[in-house]
Amino acid sequence: MDLIALWVSLALTLPTYGFAVGAMPPMPLMVALCATLAVATVFVTVISRTSARYGVGLVPLLRAAFGPVGALVPAVLRSAAGVSFSALWAWQLGRWIVALLVAATGWPLFALEVPGTSSSVLVWTLSILILFGAYMIATLGTKGAERVSGVIELGALALALGLVVFAGIASKGFGPWIHRIAPWQQSDLVNTGTLWLAVSMPVLLSAPEWARFAPQPYFSPRVRSAGKSGVGLTPWMIVPAGLALAFVGTLIAAASFVGRSRIDASVIPDSAGFGGLAAASVAALLAIGLFLVVAPMAGLYAPAVALSSLAPRALRFSRSLACVTGLAMLLGPVVIFCEDSVHLTTGLALALGPPVAVLLVDEVFVRRGRLLLEEVFLMQSQYSTVAGVTFSSLLAVLAGWSLHPLVFPWLALNVSSPLMDLVARLLHSDPNLLGWLFGVAVAAGIYLIAAPIERRLTAWARAKRRLAQWQGRREPKPAPTSERATVPAPSAASAPGANIMEQESSERDGRIGKGWD
Repeated sequence: MDLIALWVSLALTLPTYGFAVGAMPPMPLMVALCATLAVATVFVTVISRTSARYGVGLVPLLRAAFGPVGALVPAVLRSAAGVSFSALWAWQLGRWIVALLVAATGWPLFALEVPGTSSSVLVWTLSILILFGAYMIATLGTKGAERVSGVIELGALALALGLVVFAGIASKGFGPWIHRIAPWQQSDLVNTGTLWLAVSMPVLLSAPEWARFAPQPYFSPRVRSAGKSGVGLTPWMIVPAGLALAFVGTLIAAASFVGRSRIDASVIPDSAGFGGLAAASVAALLAIGLFLVVAPMAGLYAPAVALSSLAPRALRFSRSLACVTGLAMLLGPVVIFCEDSVHLTTGLALALGPPVAVLLVDEVFVRRGRLLLEEVFLMQSQYSTVAGVTFSSLLAVLAGWSLHPLVFPWLALNVSSPLMDLVARLLHSDPNLLGWLFGVAVAAGIYLIAAPIERRLTAWARAKRRLAQWQGRREPKPAPTSERATVPAPSAASAPGANIMEQESSERDGRIGKGWD
């Protein structure tokens, strides 16, 4: 069970907590969450298979699917999504902690606002401190971060149990909200699970960065067979961890509904709804603990590894980690001034759908778990057609991005065709979710069809080029006719050393003649 704390952290996110606070009853939501977490576990196991086998991270897998140059786009997009995810979460924590300080002390200095906004200056300060704590954990690497995350997870579990007991006592049995009967359909479960996968994609993509440290293949002399490397059953700990967090969220939300008839789907205000400042303070510690479990690896470490892998000579890991953390800290004012910061972060997460679809199809159907490490970094190889780019993956990603919720409305206004009208009618009910889902399906289908054709054409062109080079080396090139006509053949008299040979021959003949006389 190696690095179990890091695998568990993939489920301890804000979308998992907010999953259970929905319009449907708790039991169907828990069933949907269990199925969603199982799908997420299968996904991270599949994309981490090559990482565990060859000891590589996410960037070499992107190079194999997109080419050495084409991998820049999904790698930078994944880094941007992780950084914005960390910045937004840290800002929300700072905002709720400042609200607690103002409510507890009544000191107006805590409520000092940034000019032109309704946010406190202290929010940005606290978010910077929280991100700095995550940075210190990320500098420890996978082994050190796993130990720290394990300790924090145990502390968070104790705090969660304390909050649940407190909520049950304060609400006298959590109230009627947890036993509510609400209409729901099977499509609601599918939509909720799909939305969780879409929003959680930046976190799930960090799995290969620590799966590469799995035990490598070995050879056993006793049984005379080679053992295979893999992540094993450890990723399946995502399922019980996510269910536990969602169940805690359900109980806290139910107790909050009893106290104030309202639910915020956030642990700090919901805890304050039934327990006042005491419960809110415990909830704040729990929220900070969850942030320090998830953000160091998924929001800082994985983006830093991706950037340093793209430019290893210019960016060492330590420098890349400092740049990523500094960027997350600087995003604080952007998050404060940008009212649609949540939608911006969600848009970046949704944009990862088509590249992830290409990566998954490449892993399962094209490469089938195999990877040629020496050709991943070549500009022209079987992993790249021309100039380090794989055109099938580029076409698939562009087609998937055309259905993105932020892109398709612009296309629908500027491009009029029967196909666009049909797609607009299909996406009318839920543009965000259906746009992401259809974009993933379109990208996967195009790459599944085009990638084998491009690989075979590339292999044929390389074979033909190598045959021409071999034939050119085998056949000597004759001299041009003009050169043969103008350049005379060398004679014995014009050969180097000819005069010296004639002089020695005449001297020898003279000595012989004198001897006969």
